[in-house]
Amino acid sequence: MASKTLLTRDHYLSYSQDLENFVDRTLITLGNDRPTPIFTEPAVASALEKWLTPGESRMLAVVGKVEHSFPTHGSLIAASMLRLTGLRNMPIISHCCSITNVNKYAPRSSEYNGLMTLAYSLVRQLIGYIPIEGVRGIDVGAHQFAALAKPTTAWKDVLGLLRDLLRTQPTSLVVVIAGFQLLDDKSTAQHAQELLNVLREPARRDSNDKRGMRKVLFTTSGNSSALLEGLDEDNGEVEFVRHHMDSRGRPGRGLVPLRDYGGLLQIGNGVQDMTWPEALQLRRGGINR
Repeated sequence: MASKTLLTRDHYLSYSQDLENFVDRTLITLGNDRPTPIFTEPAVASALEKWLTPGESRMLAVVGKVEHSFPTHGSLIAASMLRLTGLRNMPIISHCCSITNVNKYAPRSSEYNGLMTLAYSLVRQLIGYIPIEGVRGIDVGAHQFAALAKPTTAWKDVLGLLRDLLRTQPTSLVVVIAGFQLLDDKSTAQHAQELLNVLREPARRDSNDKRGMRKVLFTTSGNSSALLEGLDEDNGEVEFVRHHMDSRGRPGRGLVPLRDYGGLLQIGNGVQDMTWPEALQLRRGGINR
């Protein structure tokens, strides 16, 4: 049953304030202040352009080679997509998965730690898109947020909150999650599947009965069993695309930049034949073309 009192955005921000204790803001920005453009392979750039095209909901997984240092090429792509969507003022939530803080939710696994942090991060960000005056039709109050104070037992609670808040999403919403492969573990397999189920639920319809648009992008360094097992490419709910380069390596010629011209993602512009060192130097501002 929906709450009798209409809660404002300030209510939700107040109720969820303690989530900041679990959310690392640097994992939300993905380092999207890095110089752009990011260069990648044509197949990846084409898939990203298709994914970002307005009009319909899409899920895309960009799968890269295994990298053991940060930033990975996948995280650079994710950061670039953050910047490009930000330039268009598109509503966006994002997170870079991490399992470095292994003891925060002891005795749970470090992968569970990372998954909970991801869910808490998405919830906290979604609250920022609730209309100032509040929203009707969801049963979310202080007691739901209070349950999140104990992350070791709060998975069902945070998942329910995430589902409810996604029902309040703006007409369009972009979700970018980097490094999802870090959360792969036997202890989190079911949790990851449940999270994917929530993210792929259809967006709500507006007052004109038009379905909202939700675009979800995953980037990984190596395969993610959670994505491969939890999403079905055959039925068209997700597209998987692979790249064969890393953030420092040299894949040879044929790279294209990810750029934004007048609000539309463009591919190429006379630099397709650059080598990776040249592209990296251009990204750092060292080549004038």
